[in-house]
This record gives sequence, structure tokens and C-alpha cells, in this order.
Amino acid sequence: MERYEKRKSTMLEKLADLKRRLESNRGKERDAGSVEREVNGII
Repeated sequence: MERYEKRKSTMLEKLADLKRRLESNRGKERDAGSVEREVNGII
């Protein structure tokens, strides 16, 4: 069960980081495909 919680925690941190980067005005515009690939890499 600890392993599940660790993986869940890591996944949530990476998704929060992705959300922060997508909301940043300084970042380049992203197409849906690149975002989808990144999310798939996280989960």
C-alpha cells in the first residue's frame, strides 16, 4: 500500500507541475497532442 501512495503522490505532483506550466503566460503555446503525450507519460 505504501508503494501505491508514493506513486499517487508523485503523479499528483507531476500533474500539478504540468498545470502550473500550462497556465504560465511565459510558456510556448502547446498543441493538444503534446499535452496528451505528457499526461500519458505521467500516468
